[in-house]
Amino acid sequence: MNNTKPPADHVLNEWMAAAFVDGATPPDVIAVGLQEIDLTFSGVVQQQTVKAAPWVTAIEAAVASAASHDPAAVPFATIATRQMAGMLLVLMIREPLVEHCSTPQTMEVGTGILQILGNKGAVAVSLRLHGSTLCIINCHLASGPSKAHHARRNQDYTEVVRRLRFPRSFGDSLVGGKVGRPTGAKTGVFDHDAVVWLGGFNYRLHGPTDDAPFDFTDFTDPGEDVPQALLARDGLTTELRSLGAFRGFQEAPLTFPPTAKFIPHTATYLETDGRAPGWTDRVLYLVTGDGLATPRCYTHHPHVTMSDHRPVSLRLAVGAKVIDQARYQAVLGDITRELDRLDNNYIPDAAVSAHTVDFGTVAFGDTVRRFITLTNTGVVPVRFSLAPRPGNMPPCPPWLAAPVPEAIVMPGQATKIPLTFTVANAALTHLSDRPTRLDDVIIVHLHGSKDHFITVMASWRPTLFGGCLDGAGLPVPLWLLGDALSRAPDARFGLLDGPLQGDFGIIRDTLMVGRSIETGAGGVAPASVAHALWTFLDTLRPSLIPEELLPAIVEADEAGYHEVAGYLPPVHYKAFVYTVSLLKYVLGDVSGDGTLMDRVAYVLSRVMVHKSGPLTAKEELAAFHFLAYFING
Repeated sequence: MNNTKPPADHVLNEWMAAAFVDGATPPDVIAVGLQEIDLTFSGVVQQQTVKAAPWVTAIEAAVASAASHDPAAVPFATIATRQMAGMLLVLMIREPLVEHCSTPQTMEVGTGILQILGNKGAVAVSLRLHGSTLCIINCHLASGPSKAHHARRNQDYTEVVRRLRFPRSFGDSLVGGKVGRPTGAKTGVFDHDAVVWLGGFNYRLHGPTDDAPFDFTDFTDPGEDVPQALLARDGLTTELRSLGAFRGFQEAPLTFPPTAKFIPHTATYLETDGRAPGWTDRVLYLVTGDGLATPRCYTHHPHVTMSDHRPVSLRLAVGAKVIDQARYQAVLGDITRELDRLDNNYIPDAAVSAHTVDFGTVAFGDTVRRFITLTNTGVVPVRFSLAPRPGNMPPCPPWLAAPVPEAIVMPGQATKIPLTFTVANAALTHLSDRPTRLDDVIIVHLHGSKDHFITVMASWRPTLFGGCLDGAGLPVPLWLLGDALSRAPDARFGLLDGPLQGDFGIIRDTLMVGRSIETGAGGVAPASVAHALWTFLDTLRPSLIPEELLPAIVEADEAGYHEVAGYLPPVHYKAFVYTVSLLKYVLGDVSGDGTLMDRVAYVLSRVMVHKSGPLTAKEELAAFHFLAYFING
């Protein structure tokens, strides 16, 4: 929405009227997803914004106006909204359906640098309507025309699917009753009966060859059918047809012209740097099991011109399961009585495939996954979970992740328990700076039965991350990272983009042998070098700006910032001056882009300043102003 306010009433009214077609059954559910409603520093970085409320109010008014012209329509109720930075998702249902709807659960997934910035990612809502579960996702994926940007969009999709796990059950109704059966465990994207994924996918059109210019005559209104030759060059269509990203999702046929990129308030495509128009704004859907979904109308709305994109809409008919409550209660009662009988006569039992799991040689930045199989060898269901370790310690050591809060295995069935070696930045301090053998125990607890003790081990290979600043000179890893970043062309554009998959391990091992890091063709991405620099600073212990200097930073103003910096220990001061000077050189002349410089300063304040406990809001703000002064100076 290009950071704009809601348009005049008639613009949104015409857009929302797409949900109400003469002679057609009025919709039961309306979902509206927007992107870039707030591009300010406070919205993107601090995620503090008040711009969602006017848009929600305008959407509600537009839906009410559109519904008033349909004699078969009834009032709609807004049951969920979720905003992250510039993304907003609004979910409305017909008021008579409220009593049949569970309390919606909403989540957000930011895919920005270090998961700090929320300018890219997704917001989502999960609910049960009658006996069917529904997940609606509004995304804003990475932009850019290159193959690397295409790969980053696929990576964003994978990250959203991995991290969207709704924490609560579908058991609580909006009106206080019970709808369906509570699930208990976390619910992922593909655990729903139907998924609708909409938003700014940002997939682009590729030329016939890598260097062929685009012919803008290709992009007139195609009318009924988009030429297949043109669709073959569309990045998202390619992914759907090749079963790559968005595997299993479907899209209604495209019968409208590309939705971006326009000159705002006109019907003219923006011809800049050979950029081709594209269908960047899409709606996909997926149904599981024997579910059915039928697209009715998939179109664009050219009259909404305040942005450089044109919105799209899809009318989608999805079958819902309706539970016979009387029969459900009767069957549930029979099952409960039978389980009580079995509980009195049988004790749960299960076997594990291994009591020792070895991850081999591992280092910071590695992700190694192993599985153990738990098989129900008894005659009753087995409920299991991971129990706290001796001394009431967490179920897993800091270098191990096992996302299995609780699960049930039926008789004769088996399930795999994933065990993943991974070390977060903050957990690196728990590991030795010398080669050592990691050895610990996790406990698989069978409820109402015995425990299985699983030994987990790995050979730890230290790296140059997680160390301390000692000696008199500039740390070699910091210099090598800075050297690579300063030599990379246009490195400032990737400072906050995050790494490409596999690059971090290459950078880490290159630093270990003290060699220069190569970027570009045959090397790693500049964005990956920037990520490694942030990570190196974030894992220093003590931090580059020691905790004892925080009170002075909080009390100082701009006139005293240089004096405060002078209190840094000598080697910390050298590293501080080098890092600030490096980033100013990489940023170059971006005086007109204060938001970029503020974002860089904000990330610096998060990786350079740590203390034993969490920073207060006052300390976070003071650290940001301190770093922003030097970055902008």
